[in-house]
Amino acid sequence: MIPYFTAEGAKLKAPGAVKQFLHEQFYDGDYERLVARGRAGVDDIQRLLQAAVDQGLVPAESDGYDLRTWLRHYGIGIECSAFVQHALTQVVRSCYARMGAHPREYLDYEVGWLRSVTVYSRLTTDPPSSKRFENVRAPVDARPGDILTNNHHIRLVARINAMNDSSAVFDLAESTSARDIPKERGIEENGIGPRMIQVHYPQPERPICEQSPVQMGPEERLIPGNDESSYILGRLKKLKRDAL
Repeated sequence: MIPYFTAEGAKLKAPGAVKQFLHEQFYDGDYERLVARGRAGVDDIQRLLQAAVDQGLVPAESDGYDLRTWLRHYGIGIECSAFVQHALTQVVRSCYARMGAHPREYLDYEVGWLRSVTVYSRLTTDPPSSKRFENVRAPVDARPGDILTNNHHIRLVARINAMNDSSAVFDLAESTSARDIPKERGIEENGIGPRMIQVHYPQPERPICEQSPVQMGPEERLIPGNDESSYILGRLKKLKRDAL
């Protein structure tokens, strides 16, 4: 039995009009649309939300918080792999534009379909079999735009902060759900979807698996219990300095 405090439970318990609306948004006949799997883009989710407001399924006077709450209640958002896929596509486009380069075709911009388990598997083969990503040995070799992945989650390196004690703190962009947010970070606004987190690497010159990285909470408090050592670093080959 699905508990009603989950998104799936909320869909089962939803009013008839909401059930019908979500079914129409999630399915095209028997075909499941990307939004039903957390793979849609921001524009698609915005259109869905606007349609819900227009049909009176969300109060028209709702502010941004209430709109976000409605999406969270029914589990509508962007999962981690789709978030990184969309974000990296924008990074590639920005790099082309900044360098004044002209892609041969639109597909030069595209990162392609990403799944964390597939990226992780290909980066951990010997030699790596991925045609899109290459390994980055250790945090000291990383740069913004690199990915951080294990076999069930993927993130994007947004900023690297060198500390006075020779350690490093990474600002990481990810999309996630409320259930994996540590208790100390359970801020309502960060309950679902994209967020920024920080991870501290005490020995950035060593591979991640050979040290004990830890997530950082408010006021630089360390948050124990997260298996940050399971992640590996990778770089999209389109973003290599000699690739553009």
